[in-house]
Amino acid sequence: MRLFLEISKPQTEEEVNQGVPPQELRYEVSSEEEGLQLLKQLAQIMDLTGWAARFHYCYHDEGKPCEVKPINLEEVLK
Repeated sequence: MRLFLEISKPQTEEEVNQGVPPQELRYEVSSEEEGLQLLKQLAQIMDLTGWAARFHYCYHDEGKPCEVKPINLEEVLK
């Protein structure tokens, strides 16, 4: 199993129509705790207002489907 912290900024319809690429970041982390610490560090250098975050548990190497766990950014970044 591999664990990823994924953050993305939802696109507006206008951005999609203009062909603006999505803003997405994906980091492999060793634990949820490490992912939350990384998220806090990212929040110090970029504005995460309007972004969504989640943990992505990837089981592809084991032939199983992936699982995702949403992260409440407001709660984490208080």
